Amino acid sequence: MYSAAVANDKGEFAPPRFIAEGELSRLAKNLRILGFDCAYSGGFSLPETVVQALREDRILLTCKPVAETEKLQVHRINSAEPRQQWTATVAAFSLSSCFHPFSRCLECNRQLRPAPTCTDIPPESVRERGLPVFNCPQCGRYYWEGSHVQRMRERLSEWGLSLPKSSSVLSEGSVDDR
Repeated sequence: MYSAAVANDKGEFAPPRFIAEGELSRLAKNLRILGFDCAYSGGFSLPETVVQALREDRILLTCKPVAETEKLQVHRINSAEPRQQWTATVAAFSLSSCFHPFSRCLECNRQLRPAPTCTDIPPESVRERGLPVFNCPQCGRYYWEGSHVQRMRERLSEWGLSLPKSSSVLSEGSVDDR
């Protein structure tokens, strides 16, 4: 078992940062749903992914045998089934106390920010209900609590995880530009 919190270069403790290689795109997305910084290297070779993990001080999530070193932490995934991948990773790193659901872009992994007020995004029905809206500072995608969030909550509940009712998990000063 690994520790859930690691000290960053400022001596502050933060959840671990991951990079998922190749066939682990669903695991990467599931970790992002829960607020974990998980890069995905689907278009890169394993050696390129290892280099990125070392350069960015990330834990490598892989299905392949890779030797751990003093500088490279590796977590080998032994299942092709997303639920088992997720469960094993959460257990291995004691992540259940570090969830910040719906706080990362599911596409590019950046921390979401409260969206500026705009008239065309999101749909009028969302604006009328006064739901909080967030956007990704990198790719520009917008996020709000719609039916898709309810489906994600239901899937995670089936996996034994209940999330807070609100997706407004961002607070002032919580933006991480890594």
